[in-house]
Amino acid sequence: MSSLATNSIDDPAAASIYESVIGQLKEASFVSPPVDSSSYFDPVVNIEVSELNDKGISKTRYMPFKRPSEMSAADYDRLPPKHNWSPDVKKGTASILVGKEDPFVTLAHLVVGVVHAVKVYGEYGKLMKRYEMACKVVNYAIVVNRVVVSHSKFCGQRLRSINVEMLQNWIQHLLDNFGSYDVERSFQGDGDAPLEIAEGETGVGVPSHAFTDGSIRTADQLFKFHLYNIKAQKEAGLHLTSDENRAKEAERNRLMTSINRVTSGKVYFCLFIYLFYHF
Repeated sequence: MSSLATNSIDDPAAASIYESVIGQLKEASFVSPPVDSSSYFDPVVNIEVSELNDKGISKTRYMPFKRPSEMSAADYDRLPPKHNWSPDVKKGTASILVGKEDPFVTLAHLVVGVVHAVKVYGEYGKLMKRYEMACKVVNYAIVVNRVVVSHSKFCGQRLRSINVEMLQNWIQHLLDNFGSYDVERSFQGDGDAPLEIAEGETGVGVPSHAFTDGSIRTADQLFKFHLYNIKAQKEAGLHLTSDENRAKEAERNRLMTSINRVTSGKVYFCLFIYLFYHF
């Protein structure tokens, strides 16, 4: 296991943030899961085994091991984390939650939720530290849920631990392609439907979120809400300058505004005097 993944497991702060974020994502997914999302990816994973043949030559073969849902922490640690964070992985629709009763939560929704929770752009001088914490939380989530992604030889392969550069580039790409946060929705009912109806299949073609009053966002709405806030924080530039420098800049702007007002007043007064004497 990489040092970053190990540190994530041993970091109580990362675990606490994960529990908080995943609770929100589960609640939203129960109302309505991410569009096109699918169940937890749980193939029988192959592991690489080296054996000596009759001639004493080492040969490698792939042997069926276990499903991720059946693995212990030690079993999962046997899987080498070699898979890159490709675009297909980032856009993956499979849920990352291993629990059979858990609602669908995709990797992208988790990542954006975590970045939103740690407020990476929320304070001057803390950008890299907060991105590092976000990486720890994401890596923690992957390990505790024993997440694997599709692989031709291994059937399922572990992801490499995400680092600051990878995460920052991913978030920037999402922000660059984010349009707006549209919260307009229509609802049926009074929002007091029994939980089993609101969370389950209605069988009549009515989406589950139609039985809610709109006070709880759907998974996709929460995703957009998180992106909207992250983008707003970044554009506010709180991570670029200190409170002291912002106060100085505000004071300078107030001074310049006062000077402009005085200057404009003198110009208008002189113009008035000129017109008064010449016309």
